[in-house]
Amino acid sequence: MTSSEVNAALKQINEKLQTSWEQTRVLTTHFVNCFQEKAIPATELMPFSWDNLEVKKVIRTCPTPEKIKAMEDLINNLNNEQKS
Repeated sequence: MTSSEVNAALKQINEKLQTSWEQTRVLTTHFVNCFQEKAIPATELMPFSWDNLEVKKVIRTCPTPEKIKAMEDLINNLNNEQKS
């Protein structure tokens, strides 16, 4: 095998891996954004070297007691509706 053939094979493998990671990133972004008030762009959530973006530090905060109480109320209401 010549060096150009090896390079072509490695390029093909790299493209397949990149496609697989892009699919993973899209699925992850959709899943995470279901639980966010403001959508997070895929390139911020999972930055890759081929994006040519600098990695930003994302600060996550804990939910406030009000949000926790609202979520508990919602869950209780849903449970009560299912029992009825």
